[in-house]
Amino acid sequence: MAFACPACQTHIGPVERCPNCHFTGSDTMAMFAGSPPAVAPVNDLAGLWDEAALKTIAKARKRASARFPQFRWSLCSVNLPPETNLRLYGFWMLNVNPITEDESENNRLWTVLLLINAATNKAAVIPAYAAEPWLGSDQWDKLLAGMSPSWKSRDYGRAASGFIHSSAGLLESSWRQAAAIQKTARSAS
Repeated sequence: MAFACPACQTHIGPVERCPNCHFTGSDTMAMFAGSPPAVAPVNDLAGLWDEAALKTIAKARKRASARFPQFRWSLCSVNLPPETNLRLYGFWMLNVNPITEDESENNRLWTVLLLINAATNKAAVIPAYAAEPWLGSDQWDKLLAGMSPSWKSRDYGRAASGFIHSSAGLLESSWRQAAAIQKTARSAS
């Protein structure tokens, strides 16, 4: 199973240190001080979403979770300095935060974190280990780009819910492709 290095995005296997950039998960401990924001369904530290937006996001999360119950959608808005690497910050969040009462370790492994830096209008998707193989980084990047029209019109709820909806569509395609490969493999046995 291939994973992407959170620092350089090189495709790697389950290794302790990236062979390309030498990144290791513990490097984030020195990069980010203090306690990370909570990994929650919605953690709106930057105050992007009003009540109507939160309802729209909740509906999108519910629909996506109905089809893909193993995936946990988490959205977090922050105000961070422009030089902050959002992918690494999100990786740090997912790995440093303790497992909460309403989740299990398995839940965390299936988390897809949409992290938005309101200070720079930039976003990153950080899929946890079990969620990562289902969509490639190029697909996540296209999903982020798809948020742009709603984001530019300041419809932040629609941007986030559209991201979740479109993610579910791509996951459906990925799921079908994996099922077809398994079926072919069983037939060949």
